[in-house]
Order: sequence, then C-alpha cells, then structure tokens
Amino acid sequence: MKHFQHLFQTIISLIALRVSANWLPPQLKALAASHASLRMVLTIPGLKPMFVFTYWDNASAIHSLPDDPYTLRDTIITAYIQARYEQASRKRFTPFSLEELEDALSCAALRDTLRGHGTRYRALPHEVPIPPVNSLELDDFTSSHDVDTKALIAQACRLEVIKKHGGGRWRFTYLILRDYYATRYAFANFDGDDRYSAVVIASKLNDPRMVKSLISCLNDNNDLIRHHAAAGLQHLEDAAVLSVIAALGSEHTMTRRYAIDVLEQLHDRRAVEPLTALLHDDDWGIRHTAARALKTFEVTSTPSVIEHSKKK
Repeated sequence: MKHFQHLFQTIISLIALRVSANWLPPQLKALAASHASLRMVLTIPGLKPMFVFTYWDNASAIHSLPDDPYTLRDTIITAYIQARYEQASRKRFTPFSLEELEDALSCAALRDTLRGHGTRYRALPHEVPIPPVNSLELDDFTSSHDVDTKALIAQACRLEVIKKHGGGRWRFTYLILRDYYATRYAFANFDGDDRYSAVVIASKLNDPRMVKSLISCLNDNNDLIRHHAAAGLQHLEDAAVLSVIAALGSEHTMTRRYAIDVLEQLHDRRAVEPLTALLHDDDWGIRHTAARALKTFEVTSTPSVIEHSKKK
C-alpha cells in the first residue's frame, strides 16, 4: 500500500513540474500566502514547479524555511535536486554521486556565466552585452578526462536539471538553476584556487550574501580581482553600502582605497561622514582619494577637503 501511495505522490509531483507556472495546490497555497519571502521567490521563473515537487507531501516543512530570499531560493532548489536524485536512486539511475553531478554542473554554470550568457546586470565598460542565452557544450561540464561526461550529462538530464538544446548542446532547464550553480561555485572558490572566476561570477549575480567575500577581495594582490570585486559591490548598491562603509576602517590600505572608490560610485550620503574622517588618514593616497570622493557629494568648500586633496 505504501508503495502505491509513494508512486501516486511521485506521479502527481512530476505532473506538477509540467502544469501552469501559476498553479499551486491548495495546501501549499495557503502556507505560501503567509510567508512574504516565499511569495516573492515563487515569482522566479521555474521555482514554483520545483517548490511544488519538493513540498507536495511535506507541507509542514514550509514553516522552517528561511526568511532571506536568496537563502530561501537556494534551500528550495537544494531540496528539489536532493529529492529528484533520491527518486532516481530508487530506480538505479544514478551512476554518479550527487556531489559529482553538482561539481560538474557548477563548472558548466561557471563557464556559461563567464561567457556572459544570460547576464542580467550591466556590463563593465570594456564588455559587450550579450543577449540572454543559456547554452552549454560538452566540455563545459568537467575538466577531468577520467569522467564519462556524456553519461554524467545523461544523468543530469534525467533529473531535469538540464535538457537537450540543439545539436550537441544543452541548457539548464531554468536559468535560476544556472544562477544557483554559479553561486555554488563562487562560494566554494572565494578562498580557493579559482578566486578570479568566483569574483567575476559574484560581480554578475548581484547576490547580497557575497558582500563580505567581495570586500575581502578588495585587498587581493591581483588588480583584476580587486576591480571585479569593486564592480560587484557597486552592482549590489544599497545592500552593500553599510558593509563598504565599515571597510573604510580596514587596516589594509588597498581595501580602504577601493572602498572609497565604490562609495564614490554608489553616491550614498551615509558615506559623507566616514569619508570626511579619512581626510585625517596617515596615508596621503587615502586622504586624496577621500577628498576626490567628497567632491562628488559637493563637499568641496571646507578647508580640510581642499587641504588634503593636495599632496604633502
């Protein structure tokens, strides 16, 4: 009997993935209505059917979902992929572990993001915006020659994380899955061997959870990493202001200097007072940069700004 109940729930869940994106079963609709962040994230294309599939027979778990929209989004997707993998495991369709699959999908998401496909945020001045395209090649999925990449891709297709897209190409079923795996790669590599890629991804995905990691990159030895970290903080705008202001107190000169540059671009008047305090910094470069930033706030007439914009 339990077997048939589980089979019925599985069939209904699979149907839910293919019904209207605006549909929610009554038991989930009532719970979602009382969760403000959940109502918001369920407007993301593709997330609602994943939510229905995952919580169809576990509505009580909704009460423990986090409030932060980005963490909530990732929690739903993580639970969905885990549920799909467990479902496939019961049918013995899982030659690769979930970790192996997700590492490969993270690599694919990284490469697609770095190519600029599907980027929704403004490009840096030297970059040419590319129309949204979610398109993956065989080599995007792994850098290891010991992995049967085609078999791995076939397993990911069975989980409906990716799907066939033209001759010899694939795409993430929903763009939000690409962003999810790109975010996963970034968080795993901010302190790893591929910090540059992590920072570039962060500068495109506009995820407030990356503010702390981006600020830590303002003191990196690599000028390109510092540049992309600053660009990412500028894209985050209000979500980054207070953290960037706090970075003005860093013991690292480079962090303070790039933080000033970011605040100059954000042009938030909460930065005026802390920038003014930097006019007394021991480093002339910091004093000069702070004075320049204050001029963009039209704080130019005080003797301290005029004095510290000159080299001593």
